[in-house]
Amino acid sequence: MAKLTSNINYLQSTQFKVIIDRKQFANLEFFAQSFSHPGVTLTSAPMAYKRIASVGLPGDTLTIDELQLQIIVDENMQSYIEMYNWAELLTQERTNLGPDVVPIPKVSHEADISILLMTNSNKLVKTIRYIDCVPTGLGNLNFASSTNEPQMVTFNASFRSEYFIIT
Repeated sequence: MAKLTSNINYLQSTQFKVIIDRKQFANLEFFAQSFSHPGVTLTSAPMAYKRIASVGLPGDTLTIDELQLQIIVDENMQSYIEMYNWAELLTQERTNLGPDVVPIPKVSHEADISILLMTNSNKLVKTIRYIDCVPTGLGNLNFASSTNEPQMVTFNASFRSEYFIIT
């Protein structure tokens, strides 16, 4: 039987910090405005049973949706450029096409992404670590000159991860 929590404080949706490989993605970390923890689906295995079309048995595979980050674009567009370069790196050819062509060195495309969840007094509560993430989508950059007040430009970035760990 599950133990009832003695902590009745609610998790704050505004108290988090994003950490990605600092050497390559410092601006993605700093300008992350929001994130959406991926949903998890346990696929059921249908089994035929007598005159019933099928009975759903408990599944044996977890499907993890994509991690979504909303990122503010800085004035020099470094946060967007970092994400675009990472996505572009995934599409580059990695083979030597001839004697004069220098092969692109193989590098790891994956990066672990950690989300630090904090209390309202900025103390660490939990860490969600998404393992071996790769970008799968880069959202639009929307600009509009017809608004009265300046708006921050943001874009959505989506990532596939192998799995996640909550500690």
